[in-house]
Amino acid sequence: MRVRSATLLAAAAGLVLAAGSAQASFRVLIEVTAASDQGTYTESWDLGEITAHQYDWHWGNASGDYDGAITFPGGAKLNGLSFDLYSDPVVSSTFNVTSGVVNTTFTINSAIVNFPGDPSDFGRASAFVGVTDSATFGTPGNCILAGLQPSSKAFQARFNASNDTFVNLVTGGPVVGSGASRSFTEDSALFPLYIPLGGIATSINSQFKFSLTPFDRAAGTSTFEVIPAPGAMGLLALGGLVAGRRRRQA
Repeated sequence: MRVRSATLLAAAAGLVLAAGSAQASFRVLIEVTAASDQGTYTESWDLGEITAHQYDWHWGNASGDYDGAITFPGGAKLNGLSFDLYSDPVVSSTFNVTSGVVNTTFTINSAIVNFPGDPSDFGRASAFVGVTDSATFGTPGNCILAGLQPSSKAFQARFNASNDTFVNLVTGGPVVGSGASRSFTEDSALFPLYIPLGGIATSINSQFKFSLTPFDRAAGTSTFEVIPAPGAMGLLALGGLVAGRRRRQA
């Protein structure tokens, strides 16, 4: 396995930090792995522990311009990658990859948002993956996105440093037609509904993991957000109203 550390590449990666009233700790270890019978290779960016209200990290160009792409042995490419982390807390991700000369498994791990204050136990997540068949290389018309998370899903929303799973999303499938494209998308619940996490969260992160047929392309986005229990928020709001009434009566 080859691992490249980019600890000092914050400027080149397009790092933006914005101060705010709510502080969160972001463990910024971002990893992308491409695995095939040509070998397993990992690109990593380790920026350590950062405290801020918001943290935006961008590499490359995820809009389709593949100049400067990271090329893995076997021909797989990482064309673009970005993560937007917020202390609310929210973790959003965007990626753009191309498979190599054989079926390639991509694993894309986000950074971790550790948040202070009351732990969260409700959340929502959504994920999208768009796939395009190569009409030039490989076997045109034979394009398949195969999810490798439980239940054959391509995306997993996690909490407590990946020890617990909130939800697995996005069932892949075939793309019919030479050069054709297809979109796969799924939400944890109807927007804007939050549902129980199934545990108490003090951190969140996410992972895409899927297999893609030779020379075909995939681009995706995801968002994972957690909040305190609605009952807890109601008590906070009620407490604020009572405090305000007491101040007016004083």
